[in-house]
Amino acid sequence: MLIIGMGEVGKAHYNVLSKVYDVCHKDKDKKIYCNGKSSTRKQFDTLLIATQCNPADMQPFYEMVCGYAKQFRPKIIDVLTTTPCGTVECIAEMLPGIKLSKSSVRGMHPNLDKFLLDIPKHIGGAANVTLRDLYTKAGITCVLHNKSRTVELAHVLNNFLYGVNVMATDEAAKYCREFGVDWMEILEYRKTNNSGFVKAGFPSKVSPILYPSSNHIGGHCVTYAPTTIPKEMRGQLATMLANYNK
Repeated sequence: MLIIGMGEVGKAHYNVLSKVYDVCHKDKDKKIYCNGKSSTRKQFDTLLIATQCNPADMQPFYEMVCGYAKQFRPKIIDVLTTTPCGTVECIAEMLPGIKLSKSSVRGMHPNLDKFLLDIPKHIGGAANVTLRDLYTKAGITCVLHNKSRTVELAHVLNNFLYGVNVMATDEAAKYCREFGVDWMEILEYRKTNNSGFVKAGFPSKVSPILYPSSNHIGGHCVTYAPTTIPKEMRGQLATMLANYNK
């Protein structure tokens, strides 16, 4: 197994998977490292892609994945990168004979090792069953989907919905300041609202309990998510979130 990219996502997968498997990794330089040493190994059955992409110009990402597929001749590829919906399907058409999937990576940076084990990994696409078996042996809970695009969009929308709630919280806190009301009292009101609905048997009515972000959302993932949606398709909320930190 070879992990391409050793940022926080790649490192988390390496840390968890290397406890069970022989895992090698490659970052921005040309060297491959196995067990902490430089390696000349030329073939890997499984590639995990953990590099970034530019939603506005996906061609370099396509070329990179296809280049590594040609170089290492894998049987399956799992794309961990947050990608626009349909990306993995496009790459699969370019690589006949190789099974491609998309799997989710969720949690709070920089503690992704823990979250990788605590939050179920969703896997969609042709290699979903094989990857589930691989990840399960490392202690990662998996949920399968037939389509890779389902996981791509689910991940984007999960971050999108969180970001919208952060924006709403910031706006609500602004009203508190303008009316001279303590935000913490509003928060307590919402907490009792949630607990009441749960007690009444309506857990779907529970809403997120967030703190104001001072009009800046930390981490790149949340505001990055709507940029994977084509501009011509973005609604008002997606457009606002994509530009929120600006």
